[in-house]
Amino acid sequence: MNKTLKTIQIFAKIGKVISTIVFIFSIIGAVITLIALSAFIGLKDIQLEGKTFVALLEESGLNFVTAIFSLAVAFISCIGSAVVSKFAEIYFSNELELGTPFTFDGAKELLRLGIIASAVPVGLSTITGIALIITKLFQPTLDESMISNEPISLGIGIMLIIFSFICKHGAELADELQEAKGNK
Repeated sequence: MNKTLKTIQIFAKIGKVISTIVFIFSIIGAVITLIALSAFIGLKDIQLEGKTFVALLEESGLNFVTAIFSLAVAFISCIGSAVVSKFAEIYFSNELELGTPFTFDGAKELLRLGIIASAVPVGLSTITGIALIITKLFQPTLDESMISNEPISLGIGIMLIIFSFICKHGAELADELQEAKGNK
């Protein structure tokens, strides 16, 4: 194995490990936010010191509707992160099994990962935006300033899509080389 391919394989191993870690933490985050969401909803009408949980929460400066909405958005974001990281883990596992990123199957899988890495944030942002509009209609007390509104990052997805074409070109060159060797 040449030095450059060896380096690529090291990065693929690192990518697989990081993808696995992100997947695990995304699932843990989703479970924690789901538990917190359930707890908040379950505690809604509980009386503490003669006041409801919602009243006590709002006295501390946190709007109940905003808290519920933020937890729901966090849950959906964790699920989206889990999806992207799982597809990345699958790509890296298959790339390591093949021993090179320069295969047609690897390029196709990398293209799929790039599309997913671009589409998931756009989809999550769209869903969050629609949910925000609908929630604001029925709950005008929703405090939008407390909700994370990060810009959509398409850079990684687009980079993966471009790199998939480079890998496909490498696979084409490898095929041409094999054909040229076969014709000799």
